[in-house]
Amino acid sequence: MRRVYFQLCALLFLSLPALAQTKAVEAETARLLFQVAPLTTNGDVAAQVRQQMKSFKAPLVHLRAFVVGIDRIAAARTAIETELKQRKAEPALTIVAVGALPRGVLIALEAVTLANKSVNPYGLAFVSGLAGSADQPVAQMLPLAEKAMRDLNAAHQAAGIVAGDVQRVTCLATSLQDVEAVEKLVKATFPQSATSIVQLQRAPVRGVIECETVARLRSAVNEPLKFVFAESLPKSPNFSHVALVGAKQVVFSGAYSAGGQDAEARRAYEELTQSLASAGASIKQVAMSSLFPISQAAADLVRRTRFNFYDPARPPASTMMIFEGLADNAAFAVDVVAIKIEK
Repeated sequence: MRRVYFQLCALLFLSLPALAQTKAVEAETARLLFQVAPLTTNGDVAAQVRQQMKSFKAPLVHLRAFVVGIDRIAAARTAIETELKQRKAEPALTIVAVGALPRGVLIALEAVTLANKSVNPYGLAFVSGLAGSADQPVAQMLPLAEKAMRDLNAAHQAAGIVAGDVQRVTCLATSLQDVEAVEKLVKATFPQSATSIVQLQRAPVRGVIECETVARLRSAVNEPLKFVFAESLPKSPNFSHVALVGAKQVVFSGAYSAGGQDAEARRAYEELTQSLASAGASIKQVAMSSLFPISQAAADLVRRTRFNFYDPARPPASTMMIFEGLADNAAFAVDVVAIKIEK
């Protein structure tokens, strides 16, 4: 059994200087599982963290927490740190504030864990967030979600992904009014997947739902990292529709921009570059880029910065939506999955 190297002190978006942090977690691609904890409404944030963490039995590689409201981030961080300390675990950790979660839940946890055997023998596919949207805020997400599911199916078909092989679906929405109907649609489309649906902001300015997926592959990829575009979908220079990972190992890492200036954004990406390099990966070989800006200005800042570091000829799969907030008023956070360079 191959070792997993934990070279990361948990990735927390705190008020520490970005370049003072070192974070990179390396893991074997074939053994990765993508999970969502069952939601609970019992107790405060700390109690919900404790209950949800019980569902993650295998070693943790990456943990992503969506917490309702910026004012709950500190409590969520403390509760998660306590759980990780008890497990002696040091996964990559992303904590983001959202506007709401289904049925009054205060926190939702997604995890990447490490199975004790190969579960993805041919590798993984990371599929960019694909959306249905409206110019004005709307309460009903189902019509928009139907468009997102059609686009995901098109991307999957182009990449040879089978619906039953989708491990996790994450949908970022501007309303949860008809969340049960959206959940039913996602489950019908991807019957074997874990599903996470969150409301991005408390007061959105338009209507949108964007869904991303992770799936296991049915056949081997002929290269460590291959990008796919679906002919039926609009092609953007900013992201590939699908990233196919054939590399034996991947690296999870991340960073945040402490402020909204270009220099601060560059500093965050410089830190990310160094972090990946410390684990034998390259920022030019990112498969999936998840971006969490807190405003349109922060999203524009990301757009001005990222391709000074990512390879513009091979853009990663990506999801970027505007969220409620981050700790200490950080402008944006970024976490990535990159392939480990094979020598």
